[in-house]
Formats: sequence, C-alpha cells, structure tokens
Amino acid sequence: EVLGLFSENKSRAIILFKKFSNEESLDNFVDIKEDDEKLNEEEVFEYIRKYLNEKKIKLEQLNEKAYRIELEVLIKELISKSDLSLRRIAEITGVNREKVRKMNMSQEPSL
Repeated sequence: EVLGLFSENKSRAIILFKKFSNEESLDNFVDIKEDDEKLNEEEVFEYIRKYLNEKKIKLEQLNEKAYRIELEVLIKELISKSDLSLRRIAEITGVNREKVRKMNMSQEPSL
C-alpha cells in the first residue's frame, strides 16, 4: 500500500501523503509523444522538410521515377504518423489521390 511508504500509522500516513501531494515540484519533465498521438498538419510539414533534407530531395522531385521508393516511404510514414486524410496528404505532397490510396493499400514499397 502506498500509504505505508509514508508511515506505519494510517492517519499519520494520510496527513503526510496529503502534504507530499500538495508540495510544488521543481523537477523538469520532458513531454514525449505517445505512439497514439498523431502529427498535426504543421508537424507534417516539418516532418516532410526534414525527410527531404535528409534524402537531399526537393519536393518537386518526389514525383520523378528515380525517387519512387522515397515517395512511397514518405507517404506511408505520413499516413501512419499523422491524423491527415489521404486527400490532404496528396495535396501537400503533390501526388495524385489515387496514387496515395494505392500506396496506403500496398504492404511494401514497390521496386
């Protein structure tokens, strides 16, 4: 029992627990996104920017055949990590909606 950490005497433990609970903490905490928390639209733009910088690709190049796998990986990442619709992802990336839908349905990137 938690109260046992404060005192063997139950009424004393309750008093100490209340006092402890009301103390202000100076500890610093880092907010970590839980897996079920999705990226919003602003965060999606930042994610795309970082992804493209890392791959040294410009957004306009994504539709080129040479970057087909990178595009598919990016689209699948956006689908899984964001709360955006497939239509919105298509608009942001400049990819045809039907292509985004097909990428969403496929299991692995096409080679």
